[in-house]
Amino acid sequence: ARAALEALRDLTSPRATVLREGRRLRIPGREVVRGDVLALSEGDRTPADAHILQARDLLADESLLTDESAPVRKLARTDPLARPAARPGGDDLPMVFSGSLIVRGEALAETFATGPRSEIGTIGQSLNTLEIEPPRLQALLTERAGDAVI
Repeated sequence: ARAALEALRDLTSPRATVLREGRRLRIPGREVVRGDVLALSEGDRTPADAHILQARDLLADESLLTDESAPVRKLARTDPLARPAARPGGDDLPMVFSGSLIVRGEALAETFATGPRSEIGTIGQSLNTLEIEPPRLQALLTERAGDAVI
C-alpha cells in the first residue's frame, strides 16, 4: 500500500532528475534551484528555465507558453560563457522553459530561472495584476436591483 501511495504521489507531483555532487537524484520539481543541472529525456516536463549544455535529437513542446502546435528543435549552446536571452518558440534555441514537455531526445541543461522568475512564472504574476470585471449580465442585474423599489 505504501508503494502504491508513493507511485500515485509521483504521478501527481512533477519530478525532476538533477545532477548534484556527481549523482543523479530524482526530486520534486519544486526543489529544483538555480544552478542545478537537469537530466531531461522524452516524457519529462521541464521544471525550470535552463540553458542546454548537451542535447541529442531534442524536441520540446512549448505550446503551454507559445500556443504553437508543433514541437521545436533544441540545440546545445555553442559558447559556454554565452547566456542568450530568448523567449520560447522557434527552432534551434539553446534553452528549455519551465512547463515544456520533452517529446523526443535527451539533454543536460543548467537551470537559470525557477518559480516566479521563469517564463511561465512571469505569466502567472502578470495574471495576478489583472482586474476582473463582472460579466455584463451580472453588472446589469446588480444595477437594476439597485433601481428596484421595494
